[in-house]
Amino acid sequence: MSAPIHQTGNTYTLTADVSNSLTIEANNIVVNGGNHTIKGLDQHQNGTAINLISSNVTVTNLVLTNWNIAINATGNNNTITTNELQNNSQSIVIHGYDYLVTFNAISNSSTAVLLNTWDYQQTGDNNIITQNQITHNFLAFDTINGNGTTIRANNILNNTFILALSSNTTNTIFYDNNFINNSGVLNVPSPFPAIVIAPFTPNVIPISPAGQWDNGKIGNYWSDYLTTYPQATEIDHKGIVNTPYISNVTIRYSFSVNGYVSGSKSWSINGTAISATATDNYPLMAPISIPAIILTPPVSATSTSIEEYVVLALVAVLTVIVVSILLYNRQRKTLKETSKKLPVFFFN
Repeated sequence: MSAPIHQTGNTYTLTADVSNSLTIEANNIVVNGGNHTIKGLDQHQNGTAINLISSNVTVTNLVLTNWNIAINATGNNNTITTNELQNNSQSIVIHGYDYLVTFNAISNSSTAVLLNTWDYQQTGDNNIITQNQITHNFLAFDTINGNGTTIRANNILNNTFILALSSNTTNTIFYDNNFINNSGVLNVPSPFPAIVIAPFTPNVIPISPAGQWDNGKIGNYWSDYLTTYPQATEIDHKGIVNTPYISNVTIRYSFSVNGYVSGSKSWSINGTAISATATDNYPLMAPISIPAIILTPPVSATSTSIEEYVVLALVAVLTVIVVSILLYNRQRKTLKETSKKLPVFFFN
């Protein structure tokens, strides 16, 4: 099924709401949703709204709702901007590198942004997630694989967890974000990849640090900071507080590590816990100024724009004028023909 799309140069604009998936195969283009909606049947069913398999593409002005995956991005060097993603299981899934994800509103998802960069270069995946509004999701960020993701200047509000961190992820940095009314800082997924550390600490595998929560100068704003550290004070009027924000999270579950040494018997170690630490060394005293994202309401497939109403009104006025002129001329012609047939009377 072909989608209702209008092409102008390298820009492809959606002209109506649709319910079928779109696959973007061309490179170096702009896909403009025209603020239309791509709506799935159910976020719990298998289905993807946008399959982005190409590179150097901008995806913008779309409303994506009720999908298992809203945007599945496997290409590289793409921009995802000014979209509204709501009620999806996974809103944005990134497998590539050099992505810019900005000015999107993501809400009511199981996972807002999942990073699973399997093909990043040794220099890093270089994905940047900035100035988004991420609210009311179970998990704001899930990092499975990746090296060098920057998450900066986002409004992250009312999510159950901020981050699920895998041991395959390195150099994920958070700073200049507003973390407001989120229930948890870190969720270590279960089951977690077994790691044997010598000397082995019974029952505990330490995973630290749990991401990097400042850039060495600036950290993040935490809405529960002053209640957690009521004695903290600002440093030299710089907007930075003098006590680091630390979150220790322990997720308990059963695990088993098995091994075999040549010439010896097999061995196994059973554990019951994973410990992780998230530390922001430069927490902010007040929220940073990040404009709230207010998107234009979605355009219905049957709705009419203001411009269309103006055109329709002009057509109606012209129609009335033309019909009036025709009726007037017809009436004059009828009266003239009738007058020729009437008797002429002379009065003395």
